[in-house]
Amino acid sequence: MPVKLKLLVDFNAANLADDSLLHGWKIITDAVMGGCSSGDFRIMATGTACFSGHVSLKNNGGFVTTRAAISQSIDNKYQGIAIRVLGDGNLYSFRIKTSHMSNDIQFKQEFETHADTWQSIKLAFKDFEAVYRGKPINDAPKLIQEEIKELGFLIANKQSGDFSLIISSIGLY
Repeated sequence: MPVKLKLLVDFNAANLADDSLLHGWKIITDAVMGGCSSGDFRIMATGTACFSGHVSLKNNGGFVTTRAAISQSIDNKYQGIAIRVLGDGNLYSFRIKTSHMSNDIQFKQEFETHADTWQSIKLAFKDFEAVYRGKPINDAPKLIQEEIKELGFLIANKQSGDFSLIISSIGLY
């Protein structure tokens, strides 16, 4: 029998009173290394969130990320992350941090979006790849979902330009 979807993050208007929902999401750009990209994360009245901004390749830049800590424990009965997004045609990366890995090591899985089209995307835990500053880590430990402590999105598609990703939910399947 398939496991039902469990919501981890829902930007529904009923949750807007919870300040941690908004304040828990932070933006990090290539400005930390001298780049010029910019980004924003806003919760919308439509019950969605908007991750948007501008990627600049100036000064060896080229990325914007948003992420938030999660408090829920993710038990091993789930196969992966399910996201519902409205894309802009750009390639994005879904990022996971765990409690057993160094702060700079993340697990990633890329997904393509289609401009102006809602998509339900499933990202299997077994397909996440360990990376350090975007580069694959050979012989990295496997992702242990019970140790997930942070989720996020990143755009680093080596193209300068505006981006906008609308997110309606993040869950488990």
